[in-house]
Amino acid sequence: MHAFGTGTDATSDGLISYRIARDDDLLRTREVFLVTQDALNRSRGVSGSPPTAVSHARSMLFREHSRRHDPERFWVAESNGLVVGYAAATQRGRVWYLASLYVLPEFQGRGAGSELLDRCLATAPPGSILTTISEAAQPISNAIYMRRGLVPATPFLSFTGPTAGDSRPTDLQLQPFPAAGPESGFLDALDADVVGFVRPEEHEYWARSPGLHGYLVARGGRAIGYVYLAEDGAIGPAAVGDAADLVPTIGLAIARAREFGAAAMRVRLTGASRAAVAALVGRDARLGDGMTLFLAS
Repeated sequence: MHAFGTGTDATSDGLISYRIARDDDLLRTREVFLVTQDALNRSRGVSGSPPTAVSHARSMLFREHSRRHDPERFWVAESNGLVVGYAAATQRGRVWYLASLYVLPEFQGRGAGSELLDRCLATAPPGSILTTISEAAQPISNAIYMRRGLVPATPFLSFTGPTAGDSRPTDLQLQPFPAAGPESGFLDALDADVVGFVRPEEHEYWARSPGLHGYLVARGGRAIGYVYLAEDGAIGPAAVGDAADLVPTIGLAIARAREFGAAAMRVRLTGASRAAVAALVGRDARLGDGMTLFLAS
């Protein structure tokens, strides 16, 4: 693993140079993502969803969020003055997470992805837990991660299904986040217990994301979890203190998605969430085309 500085001066590596991302790089990294993802979809013979105004706004907000909270972990690869790849990571407590890594197809195979990854990894303090989520159908990328100590820990399963249908009876309720947001102490305590680290920066990002609504999951007026729900039916992130409350929480989120007018819902779960997987299958949800992997050191 290399050790690199975090200055803004580009250093040269053949015809590709690397530097910390600037504000004026954000739109170009979005374009790199779209071109790369489209090429990946075409190679698989599948049609990707066309970008929408909401997806574009949320994607740009993610980039602004990364620049504000983790500027030293947001790198770009450049050739002849043009951004041809980028990588962005976060550090929350002991957990380092690679959030995004994309290189234009014509520049792949030249070491740009590995170089961007190493520069992000160099920012992880000693003793950090290194994590990422990767598509299972990306053997080259996964081999790069595994050589750096990130090995598959569990699969993520993506489900889509109708919002129609009755949910199981439950004593839980969804309460919209207050205008000022829920008390950070509750979110921090729940995330520390369930996720393993606090992430107020991410809650700030989700609260600002267009078309995304946050809800407290409550029982008898007492908050026991939270769930975010997009107006197009995408469910998550979510966290509940008791695993037994996950299935009814998803059921409530599906019902609320139906109220938004979404005909279909989408949710991604770990393979270990067997009860939730069974409940979704019972609602005629179908497994998505691709499987992703959670990798960790």
